[in-house]
Amino acid sequence: MQKSGIDNLFHSAHERLLAVTRQYYLLQVLHAVMKVIFLGLALLLLFVLLALVFDPAPVVRGGFWVLLTVVAIYFLARHILPDLRRAFRPNEGELYAISKQIGRHNLEVQDALINFLQIYRDQGTPAHSAFKNLSLKQLYEKFRATHFSNILSPAILKHTAGRLLTAFTVLLLLLLIFPASVSQAMLKVVYPTRSFEDPLPLTLKNLSGEMTALKNASVELRGAYEGVAPQKLWLVVQSQSPTADSIQTERLELNVLSGKNFVYPIHHVKTSFTYWFEGSIEHSSFRNRLAVSERGRVLVKDRPFIRELQVKLTFPPYTGLSEVLLPPNNGEITALAGTAVGVEVLANKSLAQAWIRFRDSSKVELTVQENRAQGQFAVTRDDQYQIQIQDRDGIVNYQPVQYSVFALSDEHPFVEIAKPGEDLDLGDELEVPLLINLRDDFGFSKLLLKGHHIRAGSKGDTVSFSQALPYQKIDQNRAISDYRWDISGFFLIPEDYIEYYAEVYDNDVITGPKFARSKTFVLRLPSMMEILQNAEERAGEQLENTEDVAQQTRELKEKLEEINREMKREDELSWERKQQIQEQMEKQQQSMDRLKDVQQQLEELVKDLDAQDMLSPETLEKYFELQKMFQEMASEELQEAMKKLQDALEKTDMDEVKQAMEQFQLSMEEFEQRIERTYELFKRVEMEQKMDQLAKMAEKLAEEQSEINQELGKENPDETLQEQLTSKEQNLEKNTDFFESQLQEAVKDFQEQMAETAQDLQQAQEFMDQQQLQSQMQQMQQQMQGGQQQQAQKSGQKLEQQLQMLQSM
Repeated sequence: MQKSGIDNLFHSAHERLLAVTRQYYLLQVLHAVMKVIFLGLALLLLFVLLALVFDPAPVVRGGFWVLLTVVAIYFLARHILPDLRRAFRPNEGELYAISKQIGRHNLEVQDALINFLQIYRDQGTPAHSAFKNLSLKQLYEKFRATHFSNILSPAILKHTAGRLLTAFTVLLLLLLIFPASVSQAMLKVVYPTRSFEDPLPLTLKNLSGEMTALKNASVELRGAYEGVAPQKLWLVVQSQSPTADSIQTERLELNVLSGKNFVYPIHHVKTSFTYWFEGSIEHSSFRNRLAVSERGRVLVKDRPFIRELQVKLTFPPYTGLSEVLLPPNNGEITALAGTAVGVEVLANKSLAQAWIRFRDSSKVELTVQENRAQGQFAVTRDDQYQIQIQDRDGIVNYQPVQYSVFALSDEHPFVEIAKPGEDLDLGDELEVPLLINLRDDFGFSKLLLKGHHIRAGSKGDTVSFSQALPYQKIDQNRAISDYRWDISGFFLIPEDYIEYYAEVYDNDVITGPKFARSKTFVLRLPSMMEILQNAEERAGEQLENTEDVAQQTRELKEKLEEINREMKREDELSWERKQQIQEQMEKQQQSMDRLKDVQQQLEELVKDLDAQDMLSPETLEKYFELQKMFQEMASEELQEAMKKLQDALEKTDMDEVKQAMEQFQLSMEEFEQRIERTYELFKRVEMEQKMDQLAKMAEKLAEEQSEINQELGKENPDETLQEQLTSKEQNLEKNTDFFESQLQEAVKDFQEQMAETAQDLQQAQEFMDQQQLQSQMQQMQQQMQGGQQQQAQKSGQKLEQQLQMLQSM
């Protein structure tokens, strides 16, 4: 019960203390607010005076609010907010401080209040509860009647209120004395950013505004004005310095035109910049003021351009050529058709797309990665191209370089048949040696031997053929084919011929293999009568040439004898005589040259007849003897005599000329004797040659009939074979007719010099007439054409026997 009374006493004292504490600190807050108001008025007066005297810029006028804010924050943080917290939520220390102030203002209380609080909270020296309660009651009695509010002194506000009143009074007086100016100044201070000037009668407009331009392009900055005409106009351009560490401002005066629009072109812009227009007017009220337009900005963008170009040429695989990198930034292309051209570009900025545009407006897209692009195209023809790039803003490169493409064609190959390299008449050989030369710039794919087999006979059948030939490479561009061509498969008969040529293909797989064809040559199988006729004509021609030379030699000898007789009566060598002698020497030299040509022709004739096996060994030996006689015709003595005579003529020594002429005449007599002997031997050899040819013809006729019989004896010969055999039998009939005609001529030719031989030939002719060989051959042809194989075989066997009998006669 006693404890509860003490608590009530404490509660009463504590509530009274809290109330006076709240009042005390609220009074302090009011004091601080009054100071803030005073300082605000003082600052306002200060800035109003500055505005009246100096009309400072908005930045300076804004200092009022800056200082006022600083003062307000200072008092708010240092006084107002802490005192508000103490007024409503004081701690024990602050309550003890107020208790001490109450004790100092009331002498009867002194430390009683603070001791009461401390003893109640058991602070200080511990004591018995009875003594504690007694002490608390005694202490409480000391301050129970005391007014705690004695510590509250409104006098602390008096000084501040006086200063506040003074400031209000000064401001009010200024307003009363200078109402317009002070009001205007106050508005300028309170609203530092607001313009309180009279509006200019000139308004500038920026018509071009925000713009985007390409580097080095031209831009036109356009503006207009409203109101009075400006006295001056300026374009203000503001940009960063090249080092980007400062701002550069440039004022450019514009011409004031009669119209209200104006324009200023800027050529070759380099960097981005901000711009606006400024204008001034003549009126004195606005002399120092400028009309300013809205700001615009020109954003300058770089065009994309190619920093580096790299071109790679990949030639077609068949050429065997290695890849080639062109020098950097070189886009001129000279390459073989089919070459792949790889293009890689490095740009100055990131790209959105890139492509190659050709002369015909076709294009090839390039693959883009950041500021690189690459792709390829194939060389197909002469062309021109440009590399165009586009950045991510859609800007393309300016005037791209135009490059040329020169397409080199793969040259046609070349082929020639070097051996035999001429038309040939075939003998008994069944192989023809071929030597074929090939050339091409990059190589070959195949070599063909092609042509036509043209058969003899009335139908003139033609069969085409083609066969691949092997060849050996000599180097990258050359090859050779050394081949022995077996023609046995053509089953040639006399008067058949083969037209043939070589055809080579190169290895161009891009535009298709190109080919070349050699000159066409002919292989011909002459008939027996052609061979013999040709041989007889050639031998007869050379015999006639020999006879002509012999006749010329006789005439020359007579002329020399005449000249010698005349010269014996002459003492000097006249020019006419000299010319006459030289003419005779030239004629002799011509005769010797003709004999040399006869010798060469004779050698070729013997070679051809021997190849055809048309000469007997005895006749061949005589031909060799004849050739030797021709070689010895121009003896060393004759040549020496002609040389001495020529030397004597040059010296014009008559004695030497006479002596040389006598020696030359003797040599000519010897030459005449030799050529006469040679001519006689030549005639005998020609007759023996004809005998050999007749014997060979009879042998050939029997052999050909035997071959036909063998082919005819095969089982079930097809139609083609039958036609071939019929043609062969027909050719055999023609050869038999020719043989008979040759036999008749030989009988006539041999009757004078070879009567016995002529008699044997006469018997052979009579045998042919009796047997009627040609009629039997015609009958056999009809049997084969009619499919009467057995009858044809019998006819063939009979003919073979009769021809063998003819051969033995």
